[in-house]
Amino acid sequence: MIMKKFLIGLMIVVVVAVAAYFGYKHFHHNPPAKAVSTTQTTTKAKSTATPMPSYYVGDTQKEGSLAIKLDSTSGGTSMAELPANTRVFSVNITVTNNDPITYVSPDAFVNESSVYTQVGSDTSTGQYIKAYTTPCFGGGDATVPANQSLSGCVQFIVPTNASVDTYLYNNLKWYL
Repeated sequence: MIMKKFLIGLMIVVVVAVAAYFGYKHFHHNPPAKAVSTTQTTTKAKSTATPMPSYYVGDTQKEGSLAIKLDSTSGGTSMAELPANTRVFSVNITVTNNDPITYVSPDAFVNESSVYTQVGSDTSTGQYIKAYTTPCFGGGDATVPANQSLSGCVQFIVPTNASVDTYLYNNLKWYL
């Protein structure tokens, strides 16, 4: 009986010693190469990362040959009957065509535009209905001659209780 307890104790000591030896050897003498390279990559990425600039009302951004300036925002006008609990929100922009050829937007910049809104503490992604029947850009096509500018607006039907906080034109973004 004493011999059996002695052998069990000895086996436990041997197992612990072997585990300690291999654990020490693995973690202290041979650090994994993957962990080192990941740390180096992460450090390098952090040091070269450029923060994304923020744009606001009054700022101009470029997309291809177009320069788009968000001039102002306001409550818009509508020639159509609005759904209940909605209002029209207007984004006034100036589009400059820096190309030697005339630029035509067949939908007066409407399909490229969207807004985000916030209602209380809830945020919505706000792909709101564009108000096509408003008098912005004269309706229909918007034509910007070569090396000239055109000002107008894009309007959205948004919930009455929403505050609009962001305007997007394709990949461009302004905070309101």
